[in-house]
Amino acid sequence: MNAIFEEGTLEPTYMLGIPVCTAFNKWLFNTARLPGIGKDVTKKGSGDYCVVLRRGRAFIVPLQEGDQVVSLNAVKDTMNAILDHVQDEGTSVGILTSDSRDSWAKVGIFCRLHPLVLTASGLTREQLRDSLLLIGPQNGDYFNTIESAAFIICLDEGSPEAPEERAKHCRFGNGSNRWHDKGVQFIVAANGNSGVIFEHSYIDGTLPIPLHSRIADAIDGYRPAKANDIHKSNGHVLKVPQELRLATNAEADEHIGVLKERWAAFSDARDFIFQQVPELGAKLITGHNLPLKGTFDATMQLAMHFYYGTLPVNWQPVALTQFHEGRHDLVQLNSPAVKAFCEAATNESMAVSDRRALMLNAALDLNARVREVKEGHGLYRMFHVMEKQYPADAPRAALYDHPLQCRLDNFTIISYINHDSVESVLISMDPNALRLKYSIGQDEYVFSPITDAAEYVLTLPFLVVSSAQSAVMAR
Repeated sequence: MNAIFEEGTLEPTYMLGIPVCTAFNKWLFNTARLPGIGKDVTKKGSGDYCVVLRRGRAFIVPLQEGDQVVSLNAVKDTMNAILDHVQDEGTSVGILTSDSRDSWAKVGIFCRLHPLVLTASGLTREQLRDSLLLIGPQNGDYFNTIESAAFIICLDEGSPEAPEERAKHCRFGNGSNRWHDKGVQFIVAANGNSGVIFEHSYIDGTLPIPLHSRIADAIDGYRPAKANDIHKSNGHVLKVPQELRLATNAEADEHIGVLKERWAAFSDARDFIFQQVPELGAKLITGHNLPLKGTFDATMQLAMHFYYGTLPVNWQPVALTQFHEGRHDLVQLNSPAVKAFCEAATNESMAVSDRRALMLNAALDLNARVREVKEGHGLYRMFHVMEKQYPADAPRAALYDHPLQCRLDNFTIISYINHDSVESVLISMDPNALRLKYSIGQDEYVFSPITDAAEYVLTLPFLVVSSAQSAVMAR
């Protein structure tokens, strides 16, 4: 599939009948985000191999046998060899990539010997004498090999089953058997359940959809060999692939220990919830002659209004991939029309028909706002780029200190609609952040909030249902 991406021959994904831009497909494989002081750099490699992590130990696994892609049997043999070979506690060097970007850059930037990163860092080689390269000369090869690999495969321990368990295992694990700078990491648990982590710089929105679809089709179509047809290694000892080794010192090991504790605390504070709610689905909403997505977003806002006592700032990303090199913009779901509906929804002195009219108006307003941004008329990204490009030595524009603009920079709450076939989650470092993802089916919706507020994730789905089923939806 990598060759198809590189050659540009992959059929584009369609959204609402419109093909999306394929310009970023080349960034899916053989990429890594290199840390720099104040600014990272994305590196594109060309390795015809992947790197497999097992208990933090890294192995180079070829993906080509001459001009041919390696066989499934060869891959099985290699994975089994790695699993059999790694019997110790392994290493935790992968946790270094979970550090803050500036801190990680200071630790590892010099050993990459990559001129773009060094330039972006603003540091000189003399200022980087305490880097990992000085600990061991092989460290430069370690970084370069991982960064140029097509992707990472993380062979994990643990056997997560439920969606909540799978999400937490895939996203976190113990933090050491990951390399978070890498564009694509495939996570495989001991029971065969799997997931994928994407580095978000270039890989977002619709870009991974073809990959997800290919993987889903391959898993659905796979039929294990019968007992008498099972591939065997002919009695030979399975060959362990070449291992990469990163040398550390006492100072680096101490820092790794700190990062492991930080990662454990961060993981423990995050709840993953996949709540199926059969009371609310497309049939209920469209059956009352209401627009589907707008009505659902409006009831979600009403539920937040109930919970918080006011309407919080709530962003929703909108893909602009129908444009060349389009990424995404953001639309604010908190609008005057939504506010009017939320304030009137429980006002029993107001006629039900009037409250329903306000709900319809809010739903139509939300759909119009999304459509406007989708057509390229959004303003948030434009103002954001203007602010970032504003000359540092020029007086700051008053617009960026305006209270309303400052309020719009609040990203505590972001909501997304999920692609139907993907259980996906997003994580924020902010302990107060809430990430809401949902999928709407005909007879139910699946609600997957990620936060450390257990009360919230247990309360909000039922507030949404009660909001949607309230009298304001009566004909």
